[in-house]
Amino acid sequence: MKTKMKKLISKKSIPIFALTFLIALGSALAAGREPVSGSGTADLNLVTGEAIGQADLNIGDTMLSAEVFVQLTSQVPGDDGALHATANHTFEFPNGSITTTDKGVIDTDGTLNEHLMIVSGTGDFEGTTGELAVHGHVQFPAPGDPPIANVSYNIRGVISR
Repeated sequence: MKTKMKKLISKKSIPIFALTFLIALGSALAAGREPVSGSGTADLNLVTGEAIGQADLNIGDTMLSAEVFVQLTSQVPGDDGALHATANHTFEFPNGSITTTDKGVIDTDGTLNEHLMIVSGTGDFEGTTGELAVHGHVQFPAPGDPPIANVSYNIRGVISR
């Protein structure tokens, strides 16, 4: 019996067991979760760290438009010139809002990548949890222009409510 067990749980079978476990876990976690996808734009004031914009998001099977308010809470330049930032987003929909805390990086070429964790919601989004990923581009102003950067982005993720 001991020999048969060794053959069933060989080093080669561990990745298969791990993959099966992850698929089962992912299916269990996905129950009750709604996919989120969409895009948006914002104007970022480089002096105050505030951004105001809009987003069109498909949540589950429903397309919703939101006003988006962002406040940068920290900005730390990296050795490579990239800007590492933390922020808060508020997405205000006609039927409620979602607030997130975020970590992001703006590379020297303007590429934006952020990870948003939903921390609260109101209205139809009361009790909402989830994670969103933002990928976009920041167009910085030319020297001498007002300190407003234009941001465009795509957003994907999942929420539970």
